[in-house]
Amino acid sequence: MGTQMGRTTDMRRASWIIDGAGIALCVALTMVAYFFGVGPRLEQKAALAAQRQQLRERRRECRELEASVTDLEARLAVAQEQLAAGQIQLEPFSQTNGRVARLAALLTEHGLEIDDVRIGNVLPSDRCTVVPINIAGRGDYHESVTLLREFTRTFADTSVAKLEFVGNPADADTSHRFRLELLWYTAPALQASGR
Repeated sequence: MGTQMGRTTDMRRASWIIDGAGIALCVALTMVAYFFGVGPRLEQKAALAAQRQQLRERRRECRELEASVTDLEARLAVAQEQLAAGQIQLEPFSQTNGRVARLAALLTEHGLEIDDVRIGNVLPSDRCTVVPINIAGRGDYHESVTLLREFTRTFADTSVAKLEFVGNPADADTSHRFRLELLWYTAPALQASGR
């Protein structure tokens, strides 16, 4: 009888050892499956959701910019007609400092901060003299778009050659960098000098 109880105890121990090894193996396989299968898929799914959100934001930005471009093109056509009809009087190049001051006031009015203003090489022609003005600064994306809409009303003799905006437009808590390249059309050099 003592041998039989010893065998039963040994069988129970063996059974527990086998069961424990089986459970440990199941846990190990589950962890391996998670780390190599489920975990990366969950991370991939989260990254994909973030990319889709960014894509939606970019598409919204594109729609806003397309609307601004359409509006600016229409205003440019009107300004060109007014210029051809003599309804817009071009200022002389000597008024550059005054023009920069008025531009700075408009940008400040829209909550944009100016870091740098540069006047490029003047491009003279028979009909006008083109003065490139480059402005770099910081501010809110939405204010920049609003500024573009008002810009052509305020400065009919100036066109926006380029607006670069660096930052995430969805993040309203931070200031973003912008660079604005303008072309200011002034009176031709001969007309400005009175010749």
